[in-house]
Amino acid sequence: MMQDSLKVCVLQSDLVWKNVDSNLSAFSKQLDEVDQKVDLFVLPEMFSTGFCMQPEEVSSSAGKNSLRWLIAQARQRQAGFCGSVLYLLDDGRYVNRMFLVEADGSYTHYDKRHRFALAKEHKAYSEGSPQPVIALFRGWKILLQVCYDLRFPVFSRNAVNGYDAVIYVANWPEPRRLHWRTLLVARAIENQAYCIGVNRVGEDANGLSYVGDSMVIDPLGGVSLDLNNAASFGLAELKKGMIVATRTRLPFLLDADRFSLVD
Repeated sequence: MMQDSLKVCVLQSDLVWKNVDSNLSAFSKQLDEVDQKVDLFVLPEMFSTGFCMQPEEVSSSAGKNSLRWLIAQARQRQAGFCGSVLYLLDDGRYVNRMFLVEADGSYTHYDKRHRFALAKEHKAYSEGSPQPVIALFRGWKILLQVCYDLRFPVFSRNAVNGYDAVIYVANWPEPRRLHWRTLLVARAIENQAYCIGVNRVGEDANGLSYVGDSMVIDPLGGVSLDLNNAASFGLAELKKGMIVATRTRLPFLLDADRFSLVD
């Protein structure tokens, strides 16, 4: 049964380059500052290492350790947890894997489909799922997306009785912040769904600067949360009634083109 609303907490933080223990410790402390009941916590892309294109230089257990931490936090706080990590598969390939972990420790995962060739991500990480992944969380259907996926609207195209919210976790650099902010709003409006974008702040070892701009946007494009460039957390409430009202009053999804993705 779908909850009428979801309280979401987005965590916008600097990341310590390739240091899993330091990042997990920092997020644990940040989580301890949240004094409200939360349904779902969302962390940035590669929250335990930063956007690292040398996964072999990080412990091979980094991904599994990060997942164990997510599961432990979810159980401890009786809330969902979402974020992506570099993850080593059993066949020796690496993927940029996004998890949505339930309070009981079960989870859904999505491997990033669109790899950022400008940073040579396609050389370090294998291509993910050819089909979008929608997680069912407390009755809400949530589309899982990672950073560069934001530039490819076909991959997030909603349908009647499709998803209720889409989450983009990212390490999106400052020079293209206008694109990030604009496209997040566009994805919410065109899909008549809540759009949650969570980005990091600070500077990485490659000298790239990140200014956050983590946002929660409603199905009409209204910005209900905007963290700008502060290392902080913020809360927003997603309401099922807003989705229903928007799609009833403006039934645009009924007129959408029909298509299917092929690999």
